[in-house]
Amino acid sequence: MTPQQIDIVRRSHILLLLQQRGVARVLREQALQSDPTLRPLVVTGDSNIDHQPVQWLSAVVSLLDKPPLLHKSLHELAQRLGRRWSARQIARLGKAYLATLQTCLGPRWSADTAAAWSALHDLIQSSLLTAPGTGQRQSERDAVAA
Repeated sequence: MTPQQIDIVRRSHILLLLQQRGVARVLREQALQSDPTLRPLVVTGDSNIDHQPVQWLSAVVSLLDKPPLLHKSLHELAQRLGRRWSARQIARLGKAYLATLQTCLGPRWSADTAAAWSALHDLIQSSLLTAPGTGQRQSERDAVAA
């Protein structure tokens, strides 16, 4: 990601912090519409989960200027997710995140904002799908990339 993209992500992320419950609700809707098999990941019955999608993004955003730590954290997450979720499900959840961000940022979602968040999405997805020990088959990774 470029320094300008990092700045755009950080500035728009602040707006997401102000609407955490709404972001969680929209993410659930987007994810379930994209892939009903994501239900166990996004519908838990735990009211505390309402802040989790934005908190997870906050952790990622805070590490954008520390690539080695970011990649290490994403690889650890991939190892946890890879045991339970397919590469296709991880990719669909990422796309649901992007659709959620567009919805929640509304008129503040511009071409530059979309490009910055898409660059972050690509970085996250690449890290998740290529992490050692995730158990994902190469053919499955190739299918997601197509």
